[in-house]
Amino acid sequence: MKRNHLWITLAVFAGLLLTGCGSRTRVGALRSESQSVELGDAKSVRVEINMGAGDLEVTGGADKLLEADFTYNVARLKPEVKYTDSTLVVRQPDANGLPALQGITDFRNEWGLRLSDGVPIDLRVDLGAGTSNLKLAGLLLTGLDVSLGAGEYTIDLTGDWTRDLEVTMNTGAANISLKLPADIGVRVEVEPGPNMIEATGLTQDGNVYTNAAHGVSEVTLQVNLDAGIGQIKLEMVDEHSQAKVALQELLDQQVKQQNTLGMVMAERLADGTVIWATSGYTSPSGNERWSADTPSLIASVTKTFTAVVVMQLMEEGKLSLDDTVDAWFPEQPNGDKITVRMLLSHTSGLADYQTVFGMDPGKWTRAWAPEDLIAEANKAGPVGEPGSKVIHYSNTNYFMLGLIIEKVTGNSWAHEVESRIIKPLDLKDTTCPKDDNGQEIAVPGYIKTSDGYLGSDEFPWYPHASTAWAAGLMVSSASDLLTFASALFDGRLVSRETLAVMTQPMGSVDGRAFALGGVVFEVAGRKAFGMTGDSTTGYHAFFVGIPDSKLAVTALVNTVEGNVISPGLAALEYISQQIEKK
Repeated sequence: MKRNHLWITLAVFAGLLLTGCGSRTRVGALRSESQSVELGDAKSVRVEINMGAGDLEVTGGADKLLEADFTYNVARLKPEVKYTDSTLVVRQPDANGLPALQGITDFRNEWGLRLSDGVPIDLRVDLGAGTSNLKLAGLLLTGLDVSLGAGEYTIDLTGDWTRDLEVTMNTGAANISLKLPADIGVRVEVEPGPNMIEATGLTQDGNVYTNAAHGVSEVTLQVNLDAGIGQIKLEMVDEHSQAKVALQELLDQQVKQQNTLGMVMAERLADGTVIWATSGYTSPSGNERWSADTPSLIASVTKTFTAVVVMQLMEEGKLSLDDTVDAWFPEQPNGDKITVRMLLSHTSGLADYQTVFGMDPGKWTRAWAPEDLIAEANKAGPVGEPGSKVIHYSNTNYFMLGLIIEKVTGNSWAHEVESRIIKPLDLKDTTCPKDDNGQEIAVPGYIKTSDGYLGSDEFPWYPHASTAWAAGLMVSSASDLLTFASALFDGRLVSRETLAVMTQPMGSVDGRAFALGGVVFEVAGRKAFGMTGDSTTGYHAFFVGIPDSKLAVTALVNTVEGNVISPGLAALEYISQQIEKK
């Protein structure tokens, strides 16, 4: 943090604040300490930061509600940290308890605060004198109120805000650099003071400044500035322009090389910012472009949703990964050997009912009960020994998991997915279609023929929804899938300890390592986890991310010949390498 050239101003200001305190304290040994605060059961929190004099940095990215580092050399500057009733307070002692700092130019008081970006936060910051860098991009802010004294302050409000945010700032005698997002609607209203205001990338109308996205973007960042006597710099920042260009170039290249109708991809970058791009169209007519919100069948990516519900039930103590399935299916062959863990990882040895079906349209197009499809698979006998390290990919595993979910909870599989994942994450484009209406919700899938494209709504043998169910029924969008993946990697759906279990490889086939509910990849030398969904009716879906980071990618295509895995992994490798360059 910057410090040296501001200490005279800081000392004078602090001295004025503390006149009449009557006590003086000498500078002592430099002390460093760390503190952390667990979130607990709070669904949202209020955070109050009160610092009289010193250097402050606030960022996101904490695994807990707060992870803080403090450095100071005046004992009575020791900060106080309290968390009660969903309110976190980090503060210096009251002014009348502070040492008289007037004339002291060699004291140090530095705070580095990392907040969770997985919980909604109403943030209040009250600063006296010093330097501060508030890197707030990526935090789930529901409100922001900042009061500033004297000093140099940088406040970074860039990032991908998904909801409206109102910011109130009293700038005092501060010099402020306020960084604002280019892609989100921004409106800054200044209560005129004797400040000198410099605005870059905004249009001024009296005391109101707006950016090009204002009135166009669905989200608005409203900043109310009560200006003091310092200088204010308003700056539009698009820190991710290079990543956006690279993503668009990748999609354009892939759509051309694959000769598909179109593709959509979304990414979460290292700071939590979400970007997305599309290329091509959703149909041969060329009338409809892909968007981040276009609903599409995600096929076997459904399996990860099912796996998350199972892992949540494990965390709740309602089942164990090592429970054998004969507890629920007494007549199941090898039921005393097959465990929940084996079902999740395709190491059960169960045959795939889809293989049994072959190309018989009569079996694909009729309605089935899940139990009957398991019985169809059992007719073929086991294809491997339970617990083998050789993967035998089988949709039957996830039909059995869907039934276990229903037997354990007393609710339908769809109800549990909706109540545990879709509704809490507010996934607006994600559904578990009822009966056979998936085609009505999603964009059509296409197969290329010698006469052009054949749409899935024209397929005479389009599979009945019951043949997909807990293994491949769901509809989602690139945006919703990214929200789901982000919540999974952030520890908001299952704990990080459980996520570590999920991402542990259990076996492999064709060079692909399967874990619980997904596949493990290596990307840029780092472990990645994801899942692919492929359908003979034209749909391909993919999500992948690096669990110990914010990096995640999702991709969708609705042409049978499409490939989303290779470009998805390439996109993840690119954004991972960008971190190393920085």
